[in-house]
Amino acid sequence: MLKKVTKFSLIFIIFSLSFGVVIVSDDDVIGSIVVKKISGWQYFPTDQLARLAGGSRDFDPLAMKETVTFLGAKITFSIENPFILIDGRAYNMGLPTRLEGEGLMVPLIGFFECFAMATSRQMTISSDTIRLKTLAKKLGDLRG
Repeated sequence: MLKKVTKFSLIFIIFSLSFGVVIVSDDDVIGSIVVKKISGWQYFPTDQLARLAGGSRDFDPLAMKETVTFLGAKITFSIENPFILIDGRAYNMGLPTRLEGEGLMVPLIGFFECFAMATSRQMTISSDTIRLKTLAKKLGDLRG
């Protein structure tokens, strides 16, 4: 199903191609993430993740953890740890989070792979776009 492309979304996509990665969920462009290379890997700040889908962000300095809501999922990051909690279940991003000047930085590909697994979505990656598509639930799927 094709969606109508507005001037705003076209300008937004052109801007995103120059400076970051476009995130698409179920054929709707939800935003762009500006990435930063750290040790040769692409990372992005958690504040961008919360901003993308109108989520929230809460940092607990004593526990050194940050909790973000994104597309209905509660995600908890720990500093310098490759494991994250998504809705209470642990997932391994493959690379640890980093504490940088902009705040907590998350590995781009590792995070979205974990998010897709945790939320039963299919993920497709190209050089400048990450597409998340909700999978149809099968009859008898007990996970809800």
